[in-house]
Amino acid sequence: MLEILKPGISTSIQDLGRFGFRNYGVPQSGVLDKRSYYDAIELISGQPGQPVIETFMAGLKIRFYNETLVGVSGAAVQTLLNGKVTRAYRTIRIKEGDELQIKKFEKGWISYIAVAGMQINPSMGSYSTTKSIGLGGFNGRMLKTGDQILLDKMIPELELRSSERKPSTNKIHITKGPEFDHLDYESKQNLFLDGFVVLPQSDRMGLRLNGPKLKASSYDIESKPVYPGTIQLTPHGPIILLSDCQTTGGYPRIGHVNSVDMDNCGQSFPGRKILFVEN
Repeated sequence: MLEILKPGISTSIQDLGRFGFRNYGVPQSGVLDKRSYYDAIELISGQPGQPVIETFMAGLKIRFYNETLVGVSGAAVQTLLNGKVTRAYRTIRIKEGDELQIKKFEKGWISYIAVAGMQINPSMGSYSTTKSIGLGGFNGRMLKTGDQILLDKMIPELELRSSERKPSTNKIHITKGPEFDHLDYESKQNLFLDGFVVLPQSDRMGLRLNGPKLKASSYDIESKPVYPGTIQLTPHGPIILLSDCQTTGGYPRIGHVNSVDMDNCGQSFPGRKILFVEN
């Protein structure tokens, strides 16, 4: 098994998400950076859909009690194995008693740790944690100190791998939303002109943005369907909805992020400036 010695920040079990239950009000959830998810499981020759550990910034520390393989991807983090720096984006062969730590991050703020043979029970067809309703993952919650996760003792034989990621840009491509015309003329220009800064209140539900004032004819509309990538305009500014977002909302939907840029949104940490580009 593995044991969480230090949980870090907002650390959870995730996969590609939970689908087919939005009509019951169940969020999609799933990893915020799918490309990094695929990179991590490829490093251990895993299969798409298997669970991984998602963690924000630095602080996560794990002890392993048997041999296994690990792949670390995502933010440009410093990874320590038994206190010594080991490069991310490579297969790490773990021995009994080894300790792995995410020490610091530089680009992005989310890292993924894929562990060969990690045993998690699925809920409603997914391993993903949805904290808001206590569903999935490890007892429906974020991981904490002392949590223990069982591992399969069968270790796959494979050639150790490595890979690299191209740095992301601050440009987010969007299409106009159903309520885009609720904006006045100046706000329509500002949306694509000056850029917005990600606020510290951002989380897995959405990126809260600060920037030029956007004015809408009304901030209160009949509740409509929303999805990861929907940009809602609240009286306090725009929000880009992410994986744990609700299924309906009553704020104007002024835009939607193109799917190719959703990973970029997920890695947009507080203080980062993003620029909307019309598709």
